[in-house]
Amino acid sequence: MYKGNLTTNTWEAIQTPRLSNITEEKIIEINFSDEFNGRLITNKGGNLYTEDGGETWKLFYLGIDNITAISIHENRVYMIANGQLFTK
Repeated sequence: MYKGNLTTNTWEAIQTPRLSNITEEKIIEINFSDEFNGRLITNKGGNLYTEDGGETWKLFYLGIDNITAISIHENRVYMIANGQLFTK
């Protein structure tokens, strides 16, 4: 993952934690509420959270896989997985 500065057109690599051993696991959603707080969601239910702009990440799994769409609004997560709508 990379973060960039549009003013100077520079990019910096951000190291994320290793995901599960599932080779098909992909990041499907990126959401930052400000320059420090961000969340990444994978199609296999991986949830990565940072509070320092991507310097460190916390990884946990939501217990739901086959996620096809996701939206995050005011600390509430909505997702479609296995043809059903979930929220938390």
